[in-house]
Amino acid sequence: MPGISPWQWILVGILVLVGVFLAALAWRLAAHPTLTGDSQAESSVLSGVGGGLIAGFAVGLSVMFLQQAIGKSEEAAAWRADVAIASTIPGFDSHAHSIKGLNFSGKSLRDADFSHQDLTDFEFRDADLRGADFTGADLRNADLIGARVTAAELRGAKFEGALLQDADFSWSDTTVIGTLAGAQANERTCWPPGFLNDPLMRGVDAEQWRNVADNTVHPPSKGKEGPCSPLEVGSQESTGDSTNGFVPLLLSTQWPYATVRAVRPS
Repeated sequence: MPGISPWQWILVGILVLVGVFLAALAWRLAAHPTLTGDSQAESSVLSGVGGGLIAGFAVGLSVMFLQQAIGKSEEAAAWRADVAIASTIPGFDSHAHSIKGLNFSGKSLRDADFSHQDLTDFEFRDADLRGADFTGADLRNADLIGARVTAAELRGAKFEGALLQDADFSWSDTTVIGTLAGAQANERTCWPPGFLNDPLMRGVDAEQWRNVADNTVHPPSKGKEGPCSPLEVGSQESTGDSTNGFVPLLLSTQWPYATVRAVRPS
């Protein structure tokens, strides 16, 4: 158990064994048919000491468990508070503690790990989710309006009923998504090239887009094909040219799902 040293466990074990031994000895003395008055008193003392040790062990163990539970609760509360107020959390691991009830809208969560999480009804509006891992995640009815979900891992992810208006899926392999049934998109939703003809798009609901600049309403649409943003290379953005000495190196050239790594010229 975290927070309890081995010698403490050894001491507790010794006390328990002593308590059990004394209690058994007292029972044996009490059951003896020729028990004298002095023996009866001795039996009572041994029984009391043994019972006290056992009861003390039970109380002590309960206190240790309670302290551990309080410590974990405080740690989880501090972690959630940090996540709630942070605007940038690179490499965020959603499995460290419970994320139920957290709002990720507007946060930068590049390379975050949300794999196999229940993200039903979660808020990711305008979040930066570049390189995030949503493998097997349940995103039913999640709000990803304006989210940047580029170069993300989406294998088996469920977007049923999700709000995807203005979301950018450039450089992500959306063909491995589990479902898009009932998901909402508009003309500003950006998909990888050729994806508008994918069978998964049949379940997407086309929505209108209102341009707040001139208050014009655009007709319903399931989105457009991109890419609508540059390909990410590590922590750099690249449009094909070298950036800060890093050069994108295509490992798979099958458009548009090219995987890349960054190398520094020698």
